Amino acid sequence: MKDLQFFQNDQFNQVRVIDKDGVPWFLADDVCAALGLADTSMAVRNLDDDEKGKSIVCTPSGQQEMLIINEPGLYSLVLRSRNPEALPYQKW
Repeated sequence: MKDLQFFQNDQFNQVRVIDKDGVPWFLADDVCAALGLADTSMAVRNLDDDEKGKSIVCTPSGQQEMLIINEPGLYSLVLRSRNPEALPYQKW
């Protein structure tokens, strides 16, 4: 089980983050919501194996296994997105 932290940004809103071996991993659901991607599983499916994973996360609903992505995975999702919501992030 991982403790959640929150990454807050005016453009990205709030994204939950866990620390996995000293490396931040982002909850894929939050990233996909910020990018306007409705199907998290489909979006994450195209990432490299070293960019994605699963982790047990403590949520208000209890412990859940959730899809997580690392920073390179985050950038991959942003750059691959064709949704208008992603355009501001592609200009980083």
